[in-house]
Amino acid sequence: MDWYIVAAGIVGVFVFYKLATARTRKAANTVAGSLGVKRHFVDQMLGAMGAERGKMFVSTIASWGDKENHGAYTFVVYKIMKNDSEQNIKWWKSKLSENNIEPNMDYGTAETAFTYLRDAGANMGQIDEFLRVYNSVS
Repeated sequence: MDWYIVAAGIVGVFVFYKLATARTRKAANTVAGSLGVKRHFVDQMLGAMGAERGKMFVSTIASWGDKENHGAYTFVVYKIMKNDSEQNIKWWKSKLSENNIEPNMDYGTAETAFTYLRDAGANMGQIDEFLRVYNSVS
């Protein structure tokens, strides 16, 4: 009889975990699917965003989807922040093109990405420089 209680507790914890993380998983799957990358890379970005901005990002993507590709662009900006070589920028721009997403970025899209990534090290004062370098690479 005691093992029934233990099994029910384990199932309860599992169900609670799945329900509690459903929106985060949905947002990560949406962004990962739009770029054709593995979800755990998007999860790493969410962890780097910090709690407040991560919740904003998840809420926006889970509720509205990624119709304007802000999630995809945010992920690309995150990856370029980690490695800003010209070869890496070209690779991510080709990845955007492969997935029918405009590879060049406008100021509003970059500003949104930098806002979400502020706790990950994005400096709002560097948006113009980022866009100049990013859009000049072809």
